[in-house]
Amino acid sequence: MSLTRRSLLSATVYGGFAVILSANSRAETPGVRATRILQSKPANGRREPPVITCLATQPGGNLVAVGGDDHLLRIWNVRTGEMVHTVAGHRDWIRAVQFVPGRDEIVTAGNDRRLLRWTLSAGGIAHREIARHDQVITSVALNSAGGRLAATGFEPRMSLYDLNAYRLVTHIDCPCRDMRTTAFSPDGDALASAGRKDKIRIGAVDDLKHVRDIEAHAQRIRALAFSPDGRHVASASEDRTARIWNIATGEPVAKLSTGSAKILSAVYLNDHHLATGGSDNMIRVWDVGQEELSDTLIGHTGSVTTLATNGTLLISGSFDTTVRVWHPLDEVNQADRRSGANETLH
Repeated sequence: MSLTRRSLLSATVYGGFAVILSANSRAETPGVRATRILQSKPANGRREPPVITCLATQPGGNLVAVGGDDHLLRIWNVRTGEMVHTVAGHRDWIRAVQFVPGRDEIVTAGNDRRLLRWTLSAGGIAHREIARHDQVITSVALNSAGGRLAATGFEPRMSLYDLNAYRLVTHIDCPCRDMRTTAFSPDGDALASAGRKDKIRIGAVDDLKHVRDIEAHAQRIRALAFSPDGRHVASASEDRTARIWNIATGEPVAKLSTGSAKILSAVYLNDHHLATGGSDNMIRVWDVGQEELSDTLIGHTGSVTTLATNGTLLISGSFDTTVRVWHPLDEVNQADRRSGANETLH
């Protein structure tokens, strides 16, 4: 996809990436102060840049790690637009990526059924294989301490690893063979997973016991996200809804409906606002307490497959081959201060 087809004001190339500023980004994105669009050049032997299927933000930092269908891991600084690394290691589509909390390390996985651990240093980046699965890996999650790694995919079980020892701890039964998402609670005590079947499975990490299944959606669940306070988990589904659930009781708290778009990604911006990405190329910011739409971020030209936040910025990745950087959090926090953020979620 060429830059000329994007009708953009300007494009500057930084180390193999095009950092693109839209001529009317304010008009396109209500409530957003600025938009930066980053797009890689096609890898050798490819005509098009990679579609983006996963990304993760560095905790407390400015780095974003991105994976897609060209098998390469790309890392860039979203503040400066500088591409930091483009590295090979996977032999097929990268489906999942996460930074290891408290370390300059990244974990990736994908269609080649391999879990890789990458170490960043001033001299470059190197990887080591953690494990190989029998089937495609679609999702990975790390607890807040960075010592436990959960991985799931196209098999009816989740694998839980001791990341420090490169050791499999146990397998945990999953609701189906087509698992798409897994997430640790902020305190690391709970682990949620979901996929093609309409259930969310909640487990306790300390004793590895199954706590409950939540009958959540009518179609495949694509994403799970815990609220920062750990009280709720949001689920995003192809049934065109995102739902909020009480972790302690399993009861529904809120239902958010796009009307027509499948919801493919989700991330909490704070305890009161959830961002979701859809098959209609749009990002929606929801006030979960009021169960209403706060803002709509427009600009992507393909399904929004992945979302992440570093606490200041919202980062999105799409099938349109771009990563976009948004600034909705100041407006969200101002709205919370105006309202007192006193809505009660049970």
